[in-house]
Amino acid sequence: MTIMETQTAIFSYASYLKRVKELLKAGKVTGDQQSPILLETTALNLKRMERVYEKQTFSEETLQTLDRLERHLNWVVLVEGWCADASQNIPILAKMASLSKHIDVNFILRDENPEMMNQYLTNGGKAIPKLICYDAITGEELGTWGPRPTFIQQQVKQIKAANPAISKVEFHKLVQKMYAKDKGMSIQEDFTALMNEWNHNDL
Repeated sequence: MTIMETQTAIFSYASYLKRVKELLKAGKVTGDQQSPILLETTALNLKRMERVYEKQTFSEETLQTLDRLERHLNWVVLVEGWCADASQNIPILAKMASLSKHIDVNFILRDENPEMMNQYLTNGGKAIPKLICYDAITGEELGTWGPRPTFIQQQVKQIKAANPAISKVEFHKLVQKMYAKDKGMSIQEDFTALMNEWNHNDL
């Protein structure tokens, strides 16, 4: 199943934020599970997404890569409002897409799209955010990205290997510190390489 075949709700970045906020106001979160912890995390994520989007800057290499795009790309991102990794990454993806007339980015909820999510598992798990890139004209799938920037994912693996008994709370604190230190540079490195590849793939 591709995004073209789904009957799901497809959100722009603005409408995705609106949906998450509406649910939060009603005491709910996106996804199949509901809990006070997920509510707290979602509220924190909304603040983080606003901050990241507002403050994110882009390297000259990223800007030049965006300017060189000739192919019209459609990015579809599987996401949920409670996902901490998504809150760090999707504002950057949305802002990056806003800088190019050749990129459309849309968001769909993971738990509402199990068939699609199951096509893009990471080590057997439903890790998000997960981006699938399509040729916007032909619908051809060009590639994927996620759930974390390559450099940060490598650091995560090292932490887990060195601290197999680390608690979820401590683990998430360390990951968020990585993102704060990285300032969005690693995801830009990933996407400058990917956009160059997608721009010329089978043209």
